[in-house]
Amino acid sequence: MTLMRIDPFQDLREWNSAFDRFFGNRYSRSVDRDPALSPWSPTGDVSETPTEITFTVELPGVEKDEIDIAIDKNILTIRGERNLEKEEERDFHRVERWHGKFSRSFKLPTTVDNSKIDAALKNGVLTIHLPKAEEAKPRQIAVSVS
Repeated sequence: MTLMRIDPFQDLREWNSAFDRFFGNRYSRSVDRDPALSPWSPTGDVSETPTEITFTVELPGVEKDEIDIAIDKNILTIRGERNLEKEEERDFHRVERWHGKFSRSFKLPTTVDNSKIDAALKNGVLTIHLPKAEEAKPRQIAVSVS
């Protein structure tokens, strides 16, 4: 009789590793969050078209002047702070909404044109448009007859 060691979490670890390889290597190489700075991390989406990459990040309750967006060495970093609004005559029995400082970083591909990045905050959603450089955009090549 052969004894086998069974790890009930092995499949979960393999799936997580595959997920990280698929998504992590492309845009967010787990520079993702600085735990010392961030007790919370805003959620968001990354999408791509032939002409641009778009980051959409949920930041309800965060004002425009409380957000800092920077790019350094092809790493896009979004930092900010959401403050807990306390009223003098109100005692909280439960606080479930995250507050405090946050930071998210994403590794960008070299195809992004850093000089044309645009960001807008509307209804608590931050949208960052990162246009691709002209040489990275798909183009049609005409065939000539000689």
